[in-house]
Amino acid sequence: MTHMAHQHREYCVRFGPQESLVGVITVPETDQYALKAPGFILLSSGLFHHVGLNRLHVLFARALARQGICVLRFDMSGIGESAQRDHEGTPDETRRVDMKAAMDVLECKERVNTFVLAGLGSAADYAHQGAVADARVVGAIFLDGFCYPTLRYYLHR
Repeated sequence: MTHMAHQHREYCVRFGPQESLVGVITVPETDQYALKAPGFILLSSGLFHHVGLNRLHVLFARALARQGICVLRFDMSGIGESAQRDHEGTPDETRRVDMKAAMDVLECKERVNTFVLAGLGSAADYAHQGAVADARVVGAIFLDGFCYPTLRYYLHR
């Protein structure tokens, strides 16, 4: 088995209110990355932390970095390594604060000022909310984000 040379670097960050959020920024190894390209923010969903389901976020972040794109994958409040914090407001408002903080840290650390939010499952809903709430979001990826209204759907609602 051959080993691919790393064409990226990764580092951990703490950010957000009371530095309660934890994430990993993946950037291309060289400074020749696409400065005009938006940064990607991979949102954690449900019980899956910043690594993602079956390491999906790790693999996706590294593949994007090889293409010259900066990526932040992070744990939303109360998921994985990010602390559950007391925040006045609804869970949706807390998630919007988390996503804004994620964009702010990637902008500060890597000079990226436009973003694509990506989410799987419930995180697809979060990506939509973040895209609507912040003008810096220029794209969104919704993976398995919408469900068909079956009888079970109506029973849960």
